[in-house]
Amino acid sequence: MPISEAKKRSNAAYNRRQDNIMLRPSKEDGARIRKAAADAGKSVQRYCLDILLKSVPDETPNTETLEAFEELDNGGGEHFSGTAEELFKKILSEPDGEETA
Repeated sequence: MPISEAKKRSNAAYNRRQDNIMLRPSKEDGARIRKAAADAGKSVQRYCLDILLKSVPDETPNTETLEAFEELDNGGGEHFSGTAEELFKKILSEPDGEETA
């Protein structure tokens, strides 16, 4: 059965949103990976992604961090020139939600 034009457009849109990372294991390593994925009840892609993503830090800043970046970009914030130990003491001694200049 031929693929409909709507399905072709849908597939093309999906592929534009996705990244493509290719791995080229040896036949032996490929067979081991396929078996491990099957044993885990996962596709090879899902199996590999699950393992890899555990090792890759999620460096997406949260809302609070993004707001802090914006404050700094607009000339706000505070410059601290002491040691890391002094900074942590200062942070821990401030009441929640209050900052000192």
